[in-house]
Amino acid sequence: QSEFEQILDQSAGYGLFIMAITQKIADMPSSIIANSGLVFAGRLKRTDDINVVVRTPTRYERDLARWANRMWLFKSSSFEDYTPRKGFKCGEYLK
Repeated sequence: QSEFEQILDQSAGYGLFIMAITQKIADMPSSIIANSGLVFAGRLKRTDDINVVVRTPTRYERDLARWANRMWLFKSSSFEDYTPRKGFKCGEYLK
């Protein structure tokens, strides 16, 4: 663990927050990125940086977005009863 990671770990224990600014987000330790509450990404040029910032949404996130984006469905049924695929109900996520 680097000194920077140790500082972040110890400061979180005291309720402190640290703002980190970098031009190469892919070079930051993954533990720091994973514990970041907010990542602001400007213009990304390096492929490594793009791969760190942009991720593929999980199947749960896609199903929840599809359900919430259909206003008529959102108002008429619960997420638990929504069937995004044949033979699958979103209630399985909540078990």
